[in-house]
Amino acid sequence: MQRLFDCEGWPDSEGAVSIEMWKSQNLLNEGIEFFQSIKSKLKEYFDVDTSKPFTYKTNKMRKDGIKTVPIRLKIRRKDSIAKFFKEVGFENSEKQRRLSLFMR
Repeated sequence: MQRLFDCEGWPDSEGAVSIEMWKSQNLLNEGIEFFQSIKSKLKEYFDVDTSKPFTYKTNKMRKDGIKTVPIRLKIRRKDSIAKFFKEVGFENSEKQRRLSLFMR
């Protein structure tokens, strides 16, 4: 889980932990299912509550011409951020340092 957040996640400017991946339209449902499994595993193993996986109205065009859409999940509650910090965290020292600022 830590490696996943190290690669695809970050402590965001709103004081939450976010994770995001961009998926092509034909893989959007599988991407949402994957994010739902992240959500349930964070709850099951670490008692961390998250938002529902969500998309938003923007897209990017890949070099091969395929349009991709972002899928995002957020940890917003202070108690869940504290549990994430203690139980999962980031291996990346800069991300972990920024996350520690949320603990104040």
